[in-house]
Amino acid sequence: MSAKALAESVGKSGAWISNLERGTKEVPEDAAHAFAEVLDVPVGFILRGHLEREAGVLHFRHKKRTPAAQRARVDARTVLVELLVNEMETEFEELYRPAFPDDEPLPGAPGDPGRMNLIDRAAQSLRSEWGMGEGPIPDLIKLVEVRGCWVIELPPEDRAVDAFSWWGDGHGFIALNPVPLDGSDQLPNADTPRNPYRERFNVAHELGHLLLHPDLDEDAVGTRDVENEAHRFAASFLVPARQWMATSPRSLHWRDYRSHAHRWGVSVSVLLRRNYDLGIFDEPRYRSSMIRLSSEIGRKREGLHLPPRPHETPGRLIAHLDALRAHRGVTLRDLAVRIDMYEPEIAQLVGVKATETPSGPSRGKVIQFPSR
Repeated sequence: MSAKALAESVGKSGAWISNLERGTKEVPEDAAHAFAEVLDVPVGFILRGHLEREAGVLHFRHKKRTPAAQRARVDARTVLVELLVNEMETEFEELYRPAFPDDEPLPGAPGDPGRMNLIDRAAQSLRSEWGMGEGPIPDLIKLVEVRGCWVIELPPEDRAVDAFSWWGDGHGFIALNPVPLDGSDQLPNADTPRNPYRERFNVAHELGHLLLHPDLDEDAVGTRDVENEAHRFAASFLVPARQWMATSPRSLHWRDYRSHAHRWGVSVSVLLRRNYDLGIFDEPRYRSSMIRLSSEIGRKREGLHLPPRPHETPGRLIAHLDALRAHRGVTLRDLAVRIDMYEPEIAQLVGVKATETPSGPSRGKVIQFPSR
């Protein structure tokens, strides 16, 4: 809704709405009821005043090309997620935070010579910290959640934003939009096949931002150098250098990589790029391999030509809600009331229907507390 449309719906001027948005004016209680009705939120939420993320920049790709209204929706969802998690934390002794290595951050700034070559080391350091070895990761989302991050699947309202991440009060958050298997830009529905390869890479990409770019300047968010570093981290984390150097086919044809793509849970294009980054391919050979892949199947449609793979689903929020309901008698509806929101709005963030009870004992096994 535009500021003009909102102003007209509550009988105010556009300038009056602008002053509210800038924080130079507070919403009077009589106007709060009009806002609540138009925006379909409780009056208490309006009377909370200005809300924003507690800390950290919001990482998402194509920032400069993303319309302001779309960025605002993304930012608003981060606020709701933080409100929910902070309210949940009042019921637990502590909600554990990400366990990241204590290594010094990468020297310099994104784009500086030498940084990219250190990213493989950073990925290996995180694998070592998490006790993972060098093999494939069966369920990346489960791993990331067990190690302290929150992963949230969002309704596919803004297809251009595949995923985004941010830090808030020591919590690391990763939010995902579904990626259609056919690579289209159409909004998927519940029956649309999804691309688990692309979605896994998005999780690893955002994990890279949380690890490598926690204190990044706002102006640098979404720039080519920053995104390239997150891409390199994702590939390094999912496909460790030493293992891949020993097993890469060295072929230029994408079909020779299908079984490897399935084993590591990444697309063929990621493996071909891995060959280039590790010096297995020179630039002409890498370019030739990508041209062949693009001409024969199309990079966006690659998921249609890879072996089927299970879709990975977040479970940490659900597991904590299960525990609250079972041990404290606190439901999602209770939490929604406490943060002055309607239950259906919060249920979207959790991935359940508003009137649905949490998932039951089997789903609760998805999340375990770290061993240390």
